[in-house]
Amino acid sequence: MKPVIPAAKNLMNMWRWYSAAAIATGYKGLIFIQADHYQTAAKDYFKGKTSEEQEAAKEKAKKKVKDNIRKALLAGMAEY
Repeated sequence: MKPVIPAAKNLMNMWRWYSAAAIATGYKGLIFIQADHYQTAAKDYFKGKTSEEQEAAKEKAKKKVKDNIRKALLAGMAEY
């Protein structure tokens, strides 16, 4: 039977899985999760034929990165 792997889209669930794994294995130290590679795909950033469509695509791509960073911070992924 294959192990169930949580979806990476929900950072809080990821944190719960990592914590559960640490508890299950008897790990007693700190848990570090690297979350510093938020990026957007060039194809998403440069979409659109008109300048308005291109500007909207850029804003949407930037918003997606900002939202992912915000989710990470809310899930407790912050530098201490």
